[in-house]
Amino acid sequence: MGAGEDSSPHCQNIHIKDVACDANYRQGISVITAYNLLIENFTLRQPEGPTPQAGIDFELNRTDEQLVNCALHNCLIERNDGYGYPYICAQPERDRRTYFDRCRELPRTPKW
Repeated sequence: MGAGEDSSPHCQNIHIKDVACDANYRQGISVITAYNLLIENFTLRQPEGPTPQAGIDFELNRTDEQLVNCALHNCLIERNDGYGYPYICAQPERDRRTYFDRCRELPRTPKW
């Protein structure tokens, strides 16, 4: 999730609910910039491909990107090689209220 082609600087008012993703390419979800994002009852399993193979990746890249009112409730990340909920933000002041509630991560089991 990030800036759209319509020149808006961020995604806004996004609600992702009751979704399961299995074997996504590279990672489950990348959140680059968002206002009013709610992800709930969400399961991500075994992203494949190149690194980072993360679950939900929060990655602010440019100075005009922000996270405002972002919440994750009852999310499960399982069997991924990377981090479950990586958070990359060189300027923490650009994060305005990101919450995690009842979010879990289960380790990857060997493929043999």
